[in-house]
Amino acid sequence: MLFEQVLANYQAQVNNIDTFFSNDPAAQTRSYFSKPLYDVPGANDIIAAYTGTDGDKNDKTWQQFKGKISNGYITALNATLEPDGVRIDRKNKVLDHLFARFNETAVVYPVTLYHMLYDNSRKTERMTKEIEWKAGVLRNFSDISYNRIRGFNYLKPNDDQYNFSNKMHALLYIQNKKHSLTSVFEPSKVKFAQANSQTGNDTDNNEQLHKGEPTGSRVSHDKILRGGLWHRVPRVGSTCAV
Repeated sequence: MLFEQVLANYQAQVNNIDTFFSNDPAAQTRSYFSKPLYDVPGANDIIAAYTGTDGDKNDKTWQQFKGKISNGYITALNATLEPDGVRIDRKNKVLDHLFARFNETAVVYPVTLYHMLYDNSRKTERMTKEIEWKAGVLRNFSDISYNRIRGFNYLKPNDDQYNFSNKMHALLYIQNKKHSLTSVFEPSKVKFAQANSQTGNDTDNNEQLHKGEPTGSRVSHDKILRGGLWHRVPRVGSTCAV
């Protein structure tokens, strides 16, 4: 039944093409599909997983054998068809292809680093964390990419129409969503300090800048860089603290 099995597996693969490209969690456990040949005449006399078992061989035991979804025949068929390494590689390629359709790239470093540092389990699972993460992002892609070309309105207390934060939480695999990634743009955390060309005490002026207060003289560029919190903004005569 070698050629019959090859042809049946081909038909099963075509029949499950929607599952092959699906991002549903239940669809991530396999990428190759097969079909058992129970209906082939004389199959109960050919399949070794059945003929090699002890006990009587009759219609009742044959029906019981076919009813077991994990009998020796199915187990051997799946193990031969798709080892774990092959399945993981193929599923990652399929999900990467789906990301590319949306002009996105799935960078797996945050997922790998997170589970390397915080996940003590080293058990090999049928669906890896990487595959689970990719499928989850794709399932919610329409929500997190809505208004993707729209800028963030930092003057609005709660810009709920902007999904950049949710998208970054998903792509960067950030589990704690308590704090907003855009909180740095809140007006209360953005302070501007005016600088001029007058000379004065740089130390006092640097302290005033860190307090967000106007200064009477221009602070040296080296001190601004050493502070680590100050950046020149594209406007003459001013500095911005975030």
